[in-house]
Amino acid sequence: MKKVIVCFCSVLFLLATFDTTEGITGGEYHTIALKSDGTVWTWGYNGSGRLDDGTTTARYTPVQVSGLAGVITIAGEEEHTTFKTTHAGS
Repeated sequence: MKKVIVCFCSVLFLLATFDTTEGITGGEYHTIALKSDGTVWTWGYNGSGRLDDGTTTARYTPVQVSGLAGVITIAGEEEHTTFKTTHAGS
């Protein structure tokens, strides 16, 4: 039950702070959001660095994935995230 509450609170935080969210998806223990400006934000369990914030620290509020822009779709997988960008070859 605790995991559900943490996830639900994170989604409420996201909705309260992101006024231009294009999509939201999740992996096994992490959540991913795509904003309309093409930036990607992640939060949750960060084992093996799956949040791509340069650490392995769990995050309970969204952190922006650095160096990633022009994203148009996201998909959460068990332990990773896939994305498609507007850039050729991505």
